[in-house]
Amino acid sequence: MLDEILNKLRGLEPEYKLTLPNSKKEVTFTPFKIKDQKTLSLIAEEKNIGSIIKNLCELLRSCSSEKKPELLHISDFEYLFLHIRSKSVEEKINLVLENNTSFSLNIEDINFVPGVSQKTIFVSNNISLEVKQPVMMDYISLNSLDEDELFCKVVKAITIDRHRYDLSLLKTKEIQTILDEVYIKNSNDLREFLKSGSKLTYTLEAGEDKITIEGFLRFFI
Repeated sequence: MLDEILNKLRGLEPEYKLTLPNSKKEVTFTPFKIKDQKTLSLIAEEKNIGSIIKNLCELLRSCSSEKKPELLHISDFEYLFLHIRSKSVEEKINLVLENNTSFSLNIEDINFVPGVSQKTIFVSNNISLEVKQPVMMDYISLNSLDEDELFCKVVKAITIDRHRYDLSLLKTKEIQTILDEVYIKNSNDLREFLKSGSKLTYTLEAGEDKITIEGFLRFFI
């Protein structure tokens, strides 16, 4: 009897379609269930970035047709989560600004801004770095959003005198040792590249002022 009841419940649950804005991939999803509430509570209390991402991946895997959410770019990942949330709780979320002012916004009013996915950064005439925007898997091993660790995730290869070295074969500490040898100006290049990736944003109008809200996991509530 139990199996029959569960099969009927699952067969009648609503299913929604969604196109992820960055990859243009079509996915289907269902609302969060009561059993997902425990995971959502753990995420709200967790401080470790890697653990937060792991738990979010499990949620998206459970509630959508996307079985490898760890390979999504942050904008697609966040977009999918927000739309599942909108069908599970409500279509509004509450955000708190740095001055502790809180406000609510409609999920549909959050905008997707396309960005640069990969590029080549020239260190000198003979040296260049191949960089690519990180996917969620890259964040799982992080304890925090430390800049140096993120740089190691985005630099995929280095070319020296026309010889290309694939850095995916190296450990993070080994990549860090290599990056320590490049020039300070290149750290600014890496920083700007990370900022140039696709993102979700919302512009809040406060009187004559406009506040743009964006950033890593900024809309996860």
